[in-house]
Order: sequence, then C-alpha cells, then structure tokens
Amino acid sequence: MKKYIAFLVLSVLSVSGVMAKRVAVVDAVDASPLVGATVFSSSGLILGTTDVDGFTPDVSASLFPLNVRSLGYKEGVASVMCDTLKMIADTYTLPEVTVVPGDRPITRVIYYAREYDTGATDRDTLKLFSEYMIDTYNIEKNAKVKGYRRYDSIPKLKAVKRYAHYTGADGCDSVASPEDADYISNIRMLFSADVDMDEPEAILNGAVTDTIMGKYSWNAVAKKSGGLFTVTVDVLSNYKNHKYSPNFMKLLGLTTDFRELSLSFVYNANDRGKYNIHDLIYRVTSANLLGRGKWIKKEFKTKNPVEMNSYVELYPIEIDYLTVEEYMELRDDKTKMEFREPDNLQPLLPAVERIIKRVNSSGIKL
Repeated sequence: MKKYIAFLVLSVLSVSGVMAKRVAVVDAVDASPLVGATVFSSSGLILGTTDVDGFTPDVSASLFPLNVRSLGYKEGVASVMCDTLKMIADTYTLPEVTVVPGDRPITRVIYYAREYDTGATDRDTLKLFSEYMIDTYNIEKNAKVKGYRRYDSIPKLKAVKRYAHYTGADGCDSVASPEDADYISNIRMLFSADVDMDEPEAILNGAVTDTIMGKYSWNAVAKKSGGLFTVTVDVLSNYKNHKYSPNFMKLLGLTTDFRELSLSFVYNANDRGKYNIHDLIYRVTSANLLGRGKWIKKEFKTKNPVEMNSYVELYPIEIDYLTVEEYMELRDDKTKMEFREPDNLQPLLPAVERIIKRVNSSGIKL
C-alpha cells in the first residue's frame, strides 16, 4: 500500500510538472525577449510579469488562454500551452503639438486610465476593473509661478467607473459596481507625473537595446526600434530581497510589501534622444503587493496576508497651456469630466467584458 501511495504521489507531481510551464514572450521580428510584459489568465487574474529573459511565471494548463500585454506591442493571446508567444509591434499617432506662448506657464494634461486589480485571500478572490479621467497641472522644474500650487501636480480623479467580480471559497460569485474601492485601487499611489526620459548612451551610439543594472538586479531595459522608444524600469532593483515596505503605510495599519513594481513608457522615437510628455504615447505600471496590515486584513475579512496585483495603463488625451488666470479657474472646477478614450487604446480583456456586461445588466452598486 505504501509503495502504491508513493507511486501515486510521484505520478501526480509528474503530471503537474508537465502541465505547468513558462512561456517565452518575444518580439515577432527579431525574437528579442520582452521584459515586464503583464500576463493575464483566461478568467482575468493577473499572473505576473515576464522576467529579464522574457519568460512568464509558471502557468498551468487550466489558466489558458493567456492574454499578454507588452508596451509598444499589440495584445498577444496564447490560446493553448506553447513554448513561445511572438508579439507584433503596434503603430501609434499622437495629438498635434501646440506652440507654447510665453505667458502660458502652466501645463494641463488630461489623461484616460485603465486599471486592472486582482486580490486573493485564503477565502475569496477579487477582480476589479476601473476607468478614470484624470488631470494634472505642472510647471517647469525649478520654476516659480505666482498662484501655482505644487500639489496640483498630483493627479485628480475627474471621473470614475468601477466593476468588481467576487468569488468565494465555495465557488459562488457576484458582481457589483463599487462606489469606493480605494483600499485596492493604486492609481494615485502608482502615478508619476514625470515622464521625461533620455536615451542611454549605448542607444545614442546606435545600439537597438540596452540593459542598465541596479544594485541587486536589472534596473532598466531600453529599446529603440520601429519608430518607437520604450523603457521599462524595475523600481525595486536597488532594494534588498527585491522588497519595499513603506513606513508611512505601517503607521496607518496598512503594512504592505511591494514585491514587484515596474514603470514602462513608450514614446514616438526622435533624433534628439530626449523625450517628454509630447512624445509619450502611453505608460504602464505593474505591481505585486502583499498586504499584511490589520486594516487590509479587516477589509478582506481574513487573518492572513492578502496578495494583490495591479496593472495600470495611462494615456495622455490632451495637453493645454494655461495662463495663471485660466489655471486658477479650472483647478477648482468640480464638474465631472466626460470619458474620452484614446484611438490607440488596448482592447478590453474578454473576462472584463463579461464582468461589465453582468454589472450593467444587474445595476448593483456597493
């Protein structure tokens, strides 16, 4: 009997090993690995991001088909288990550039954003999809403009839509449109208004790609090809054990370990080697967090840590240059902004489309 049980266990482990594998995500033209691509399961769960060699985390057969998103590429779909997924570069257009008059020192940028969040406990699974309209007001670095408030560079939400899908340990599920889901939403925390970027020296000298190392791992991977310049930054490369726990969150009972945090930018390539908001097509933030704080556990009704993943796409929609008077009038405007989607918007995940359809048909709000 013992031999039979041992044989059975080995057989199960063997089958499990065969049925779980990593997929290489590469450029369809030059087969170069794509770093920091985000991998979604067929149900819409965020499974993680590709490593510096372009490999996904281990994925079991039950999670296929996979949707893979990589900056500057069309969405890739692996319908069945495969060794390699080849991604096709996308093409983009940008809004017209407006000449800046000298008496308009304040730049207003209007963004459209999409955020995918998933959270898992020992009891429940949450999938949250959010859409935002956002604006920021910025001035040149080190400049002084009378009447300008520095905190207006922090993003302000001008319109929000949220759709949630909850699945319990018993397999029962429900959908809703949460009025407030900031306990898991990371749009403010992960947003950075600074999108200025310079090409690394290797690319200025003619290289197609360049990898810059940090203290503990790769820090940035840059690529200039097909009319695009892309950069993916590993924010945690200089943190020991690749983990960061902000002290201010501990004080609030929201202790959270950032285990993955990457920022990615895609620009229309130019000959200057310098990029700013006018060159930006869109940017992506990916994060994996482990929530250990008491208030996080309370919110999720669990005694154990909560694993959360976040993926945010941010698209500049409009760039305006304002006089101080125009800025002061607009900054206090509480009017809800109409949603405006960019032409180069990535398609919705099929799993999210199903959630939105269920929510809209039920009309449930929380």
